[in-house]
Amino acid sequence: MFDLISLEKACDIVNSFKDRKVAVVGDSMLDSWIWGKVSRISPEAPVPVVDVDHLSYTPGGAANVVNNINGLGANVSIFTVTGNDENGFKLSSELAVRGVDVSGIIRDDNRPTTTKTRIMAGSQQLCRIDTEKKKYLSDEISKKLLHIILDSIKKFDILVLSDYNKGLFNKEFTETLISEASLNGVKTVVGPKPANINIFKGSKLMTLNEKEAREASNNLDSSVPIENIGTKLKNDLNLSSLLVTRGDKGMILFEETEEPFSIPALASEVYDVSGAGDTVLSVASLCLASKIALKESVILSNFAAAVVVQKVGTATLTPSELLKIIEYRK
Repeated sequence: MFDLISLEKACDIVNSFKDRKVAVVGDSMLDSWIWGKVSRISPEAPVPVVDVDHLSYTPGGAANVVNNINGLGANVSIFTVTGNDENGFKLSSELAVRGVDVSGIIRDDNRPTTTKTRIMAGSQQLCRIDTEKKKYLSDEISKKLLHIILDSIKKFDILVLSDYNKGLFNKEFTETLISEASLNGVKTVVGPKPANINIFKGSKLMTLNEKEAREASNNLDSSVPIENIGTKLKNDLNLSSLLVTRGDKGMILFEETEEPFSIPALASEVYDVSGAGDTVLSVASLCLASKIALKESVILSNFAAAVVVQKVGTATLTPSELLKIIEYRK
């Protein structure tokens, strides 16, 4: 598998990313980290007491896809809705300081910014606190966001829809977005949650993990080959292609006129798989925007995933990290 792409070819592909203009639409979050040490148990309850050293913040959800795409050198704009609160401004700031276009962020007074707060003792996560409101956007906010996106859709090479089932993607909004993008010659790549999968029909490329694919197909029987599951999903959803990630089993690509293309996972030390799916979605999207063959995009995505699972948290990777692991595996 390691010989399926040369280092020279990989360099050419990665260098092409910097010329791409990408729009990311989706449910954004702020990942908050409370870092500290545990040396005693609370006298109030049998729980550890964390002595806090410092706090840190990273973009999460669709904003992590944005962060990944930005880190790989492309020009990226985010279209999302946050709360009109401190965490919403913190998320905007985290993205803006990285050079992301945040003019497409709408602030909603009636919902908080989705925030995932992780309490860490060294490298051990003790618990996670979720602050969010899981309901559809109001018609007013949804139409405002759609108008802003469609007003600038022609300038983008690719449209990425990152769904975390927090209420941004309703049927009318999503179908209009995919249809208008197609009419303007912009390909759509989607990373949906199974509960919403039917509203993303007709996309150019969809990425799912194996668990999501089986849930979406209403077939959790592990004895049914993933090849059967993926082929049926691609046909039922009228997709040009479907990429299913399988953890330590690698990835498998389903295309319209090709047999399923499967590659094994790269052996690497896994610290944290959170955000790896966002990295795969990001790399595959950039490859599609650069008119790279899908099989080559899957190979690059596989290498990219092997980098980020070695990092703690919703991590990203740089072009040099991606090329380094490809060179190392030769």
